[in-house]
Amino acid sequence: HISSGDHLYFRGGTYNETLAWDSQMAALSGTSWSNATILEAYPGETVYFNDIGGCGLSNITTSYIIFKGTNLNFHIGGLGFTPCGNTLASADHIRFDGLYIDQNHSHSESCVYLGDNDYGAYSEILNSYITRCGNFINDGQGHAGAHYHGVYVSTHNVLIADTEMYDVTGACIHNYSGNPSNNVYERLKLHQCGTAIFQMSTSAVILNTGTNNVLR
Repeated sequence: HISSGDHLYFRGGTYNETLAWDSQMAALSGTSWSNATILEAYPGETVYFNDIGGCGLSNITTSYIIFKGTNLNFHIGGLGFTPCGNTLASADHIRFDGLYIDQNHSHSESCVYLGDNDYGAYSEILNSYITRCGNFINDGQGHAGAHYHGVYVSTHNVLIADTEMYDVTGACIHNYSGNPSNNVYERLKLHQCGTAIFQMSTSAVILNTGTNNVLR
């Protein structure tokens, strides 16, 4: 049984499945950053997951989990925080430290989505690589991938630091909609942002809405 403060090691290999914000994930929740549950690849082995997140289940809360290590990789779907319709689900205080997130331009969505008010709040992306986000399929509005970003943030108190993003069809970071306030983006390396053929913007970072957001 895994509880707050424990380490969970994934053995090397490719897992064609999604790590969902469900009751099993919620059971891994820590109680603080100093007593968080840490999930990482087994030393010396490389792990690939299709994606993590998707929509949460009603009345399920997941907090204080750290996904750690350069050998822990998420391909295709990327990372997502979003509730299913009118739900009380929540995933907050989640840290991704040293991950490699590669969507391979295979999905009509952003590589990372932190969103819908409190969903994904107080989460962190540190020391990571995010690449090949979005695709070039026309979205029906003539924008062809401009809506698919490296990280789409519509929640609050997010920290993204010491991370590189590149080869993204939309903006590398899009701070927009919901309640995207008190977010900090610092020491980032952003390049090849806005590569879609018909794009609304070629900006590396868009801070459209919210208050007290910091880029430095």
